[in-house]
Amino acid sequence: MLSKEVLLPGEDADALQELDENLRAELPDRPELENLLVDRITAAVWRLRRLGRVEAGIFAREQHEELAERAVREVRTHEVSDSGFFGPEIAVTDQAKHEEAISEARRIRGEQEDETVTLGRTFARAADGVNAFSELSRYETAIERQLYEAPGTFRRPWPWTLMFQGSQKATVEIWLCFVILCREG
Repeated sequence: MLSKEVLLPGEDADALQELDENLRAELPDRPELENLLVDRITAAVWRLRRLGRVEAGIFAREQHEELAERAVREVRTHEVSDSGFFGPEIAVTDQAKHEEAISEARRIRGEQEDETVTLGRTFARAADGVNAFSELSRYETAIERQLYEAPGTFRRPWPWTLMFQGSQKATVEIWLCFVILCREG
């Protein structure tokens, strides 16, 4: 169920399941309300991991665009424009270098379809004209707030070892809190 709410197309359902199982293994014998909190923590951690890929995608998108523009300029250095009888005609000055430059431009344009670049482009488009990095920072802050802050108090801290970016480990003590719906007497 969690995968339908959290996973984007192309993301690894098995990795999400593994994260969920690892987090649940830290807390045996949980009541149902705590299970719901673990779901929320799993979703928040997954989204935080995704943000690293989004940021890389935004940078890669800009870099690929710059490289593609350079490649097109390189193609044009091997062309001369001539006004012909039917309009401007393009003549190639060095066929081998021209073909090499066109091949490079196509390769770079193809890299713009990479999954990470597409993720960054999608996020930037969704930012709707706002600076994508500012929007990314706000999104990250909101997710971290969901992860680390909750109303009420809980009886004990839970130590969690979370995996970030595959190999980096960060031990985080999360004080899980849940709303007490009825008054204590």
